[in-house]
Amino acid sequence: MRNPLISMLLLLSALMSVNAQPTADLQLLRPAASAVTLSVGNSGIVDTYLSPLTYSGWNISLAYERMQAMKFAPDNWVSRFDISVDASHGSNYVGNGSIWRGSLGASWSMMRRWNLPSRFTVGVGPAALISAGAIYNPRNGNNPAAAKAAVAVGATAYATRMFRIHGTRVLARLNTTTPLLGAFFSQQYGELYYEIWLGNRSGLVHCAWPGDYRLFDTTLTADIEIGSSWLRIGYRNFFHSSRVCDITTRVISNSFIIGISGEWLSLRKASRISPSTRIISALY
Repeated sequence: MRNPLISMLLLLSALMSVNAQPTADLQLLRPAASAVTLSVGNSGIVDTYLSPLTYSGWNISLAYERMQAMKFAPDNWVSRFDISVDASHGSNYVGNGSIWRGSLGASWSMMRRWNLPSRFTVGVGPAALISAGAIYNPRNGNNPAAAKAAVAVGATAYATRMFRIHGTRVLARLNTTTPLLGAFFSQQYGELYYEIWLGNRSGLVHCAWPGDYRLFDTTLTADIEIGSSWLRIGYRNFFHSSRVCDITTRVISNSFIIGISGEWLSLRKASRISPSTRIISALY
């Protein structure tokens, strides 16, 4: 009686071991979807600390973006990091004055995503944003520049769809990010930076919320597969508006995007992609 029982237990253990083997060998790979892009277009700049006029001209931006499925729940959550450098130049409507603007911005976000029918993927989640820069008007004497800085938390969302054109894969994507609550820097109307340097530092930090600080950074792109890389083309709309201390700042730009994107895997020397390997993309 004892021997048949032991034999059955050994057989059951062997079957369980065989069934569990594929799960143990299952390898999940999370490629990083990265892109480097250049945006060129037009811009409109208003900053009433420097001038009540609107300055129109050009805008150029260099950006880096990285997306990856998150380790703790790769099927449902993705992370996104992007950093960009912007430069703008504009002239007033009579052409006798100009303005310069430069900024550095970065954001990190994590998004819950869903795979929908017809190869659509959508995601939404919280984001942390930081930016710093300045606007410079060479015609001004005492107040030639206005410093800009902000830190905030907000929301980001994206939608993608993969399709083919004559056998070539194309990934269409819409992405937007906006801050909802944070803090930003602004001096008082007419206050000199020399006064701030002397110690008049009260009232320089203000609450950033949609009532006095709005920003939308929206891109619509198409990634076209070319060999092992992708060509990214698209459109970017950047809108920023703030009003505090009787100072209104507004920056609007519309730009054409071109760049290179792709998905990259980081493997150890001893690692290899086996038939049981599962690759989870952050975009589709």
